[in-house]
Amino acid sequence: MTPAQSDKSVIAAVCSPWSACCIARDCRQAERCAADSVYSTFSSQNQRSKCRNVLDSGQIKDAQRLWQDLLILAKKHRTPGGSLDRATLVGALRSEHRLKDYPWHDADWARVGRWTCDKIEAIPCKIGNAVALERRDALDQLENDFQENRCVVLVGTSGAGKTVLARYWATAQARRRVLWFDAGTLARTDWCAVESQLRLDHSLANLLAAISDSEA
Repeated sequence: MTPAQSDKSVIAAVCSPWSACCIARDCRQAERCAADSVYSTFSSQNQRSKCRNVLDSGQIKDAQRLWQDLLILAKKHRTPGGSLDRATLVGALRSEHRLKDYPWHDADWARVGRWTCDKIEAIPCKIGNAVALERRDALDQLENDFQENRCVVLVGTSGAGKTVLARYWATAQARRRVLWFDAGTLARTDWCAVESQLRLDHSLANLLAAISDSEA
């Protein structure tokens, strides 16, 4: 593998969902490649085009930053037989680069999580601000209902404790993604404004669509 092929294979792994990246097989070739300005100055039209195509922004400055990080990764892993599989490569890149096919939602979920916690903590859950009812049987039933159904509706008279029960259940979901929408939020018709308020990089629809079965 030539130095040029070595670096281009990194780009190929980002561009193609099906390819894995074999970064280097000759340590001495890799040393020369890292020192060669031809490969480190981002001068090739092909390099620019590929980097821009895999990014959401498509901006040349973002593509150049991606290229520099790819060079750093290539240099780090250039050992005899050194390689990166696609998942590892994407994992190393997507927290800093918005890749089209591999969006990184962790930062958005952190913002949504803080917002949800604030909403939940604002719900009073003690009678007279002093006594809390465990309602263990109701919580167990609610959990069983969620295991069997994708949608569960709590129904009861006003003051029966539906919201508090939902709060108890939501705060117990350590392994699930939880979003708390109160009536005021659900009444809004402009969800873009909600996303803007939360400063999300991705839409709520995209966040929800990307949730795995174990997180739902």
